[in-house]
Amino acid sequence: MVGKCEAVIRHSDKETIKFPDYIQENDVPQVVDYFCDDAVRPYIVVCPGGGYELLSYAHEGTEIVKWLNDAGFHAGIYLYPLAPKIDPETFITAEQELLTDLDSDDRISRVFVLGFSAGAHAAGLFGMTPSQKLAGIVLCYPVVSLTAPFRHEGSANNFLKNAFKPNAATVYSLENVIHSNYPRTFIWHTVTDDAVPYDNSLRLAQALKSHKVPFELHLFEEGHHGLGLAKTTLTACQWPVLVESWLKAITSE
Repeated sequence: MVGKCEAVIRHSDKETIKFPDYIQENDVPQVVDYFCDDAVRPYIVVCPGGGYELLSYAHEGTEIVKWLNDAGFHAGIYLYPLAPKIDPETFITAEQELLTDLDSDDRISRVFVLGFSAGAHAAGLFGMTPSQKLAGIVLCYPVVSLTAPFRHEGSANNFLKNAFKPNAATVYSLENVIHSNYPRTFIWHTVTDDAVPYDNSLRLAQALKSHKVPFELHLFEEGHHGLGLAKTTLTACQWPVLVESWLKAITSE
């Protein structure tokens, strides 16, 4: 029910539960954990995109956690609520509860959040919440602004459908949730993205700079929206290597 925060359910990838490649309905926040082994390792929360209308579970979910596991990270796919079962305040409360749960998990040394498109907007909202272990956020071709002129109409309309605040579009735009203790951030986008303009990433980078939050921003010359691991591109395919180096630099500190 919209307005009621459900506890975040965590599933193991060893369970028999199966999800389709594209999840079109979800009203209960849940995570599918993918632990490499029993060792204590960093854990990456993966937020697939889909305009808050669906979740690209395979392309921006299972393919991503496989790469992360191979790189030595525990990971989990976060299945956040979709429209019309979203209201922003409840949505953020669920993220707070998930971070609290991960903070108390002894198998996890540090937490990162990685999201794609609208899932990157969801990932960015995690930074609003104080957390003992949250060490960084990775935003891939992110939906940042929910206001004109650069907003993605579908994502904004779906996320704000049940918002009660009259200025909700401004309040929940990522550039406006940045603060001086926001986690360090990695952003990448393609200049030719015709669905979510790269101006979103530029706007967020400016906000991070204004609050003196460490960040990296990578703009690739070519590539359509929704690339995932971007294996078929000539330049954007570099992003997983760049992110892996960034993650390992932070976790080695």
